[in-house]
Amino acid sequence: MQLRIVEALASLIILLASPNLWAAPTEHPLRKGESFLDARAALLNAGWLPVRIDKRMADGTRENQFGDGRLFFNAGFIEVQECTGTGTNPCILNYQKDGMCLRLVTEGEYLPERGSIPDVLFWSDDCPG
Repeated sequence: MQLRIVEALASLIILLASPNLWAAPTEHPLRKGESFLDARAALLNAGWLPVRIDKRMADGTRENQFGDGRLFFNAGFIEVQECTGTGTNPCILNYQKDGMCLRLVTEGEYLPERGSIPDVLFWSDDCPG
């Protein structure tokens, strides 16, 4: 009997210590692999707002002015934080709704004049750091 009580208490402690139990659920209409433009339109329709981040590199240049980040930003996507400019060219974009954060990561080049629009790779509920 005592062993069952100890096991039940241990399970309860683990459950209560879980950060996901206390975190507000992040509701969003995203699907992996969908076009960034479709994902963004769905986020805006669901009440998510773009969040501008002006992090700077060591030389003072804003991170969102490097590589495809500049292309996103100049096209009016102020939520772009940065793009790597290498490999699959992942980019980070930030949104906020009712005190919740959503960080969207895309892959692919942003060259709309060539029909190239990045796709959703993944997302998280991380706030910009």
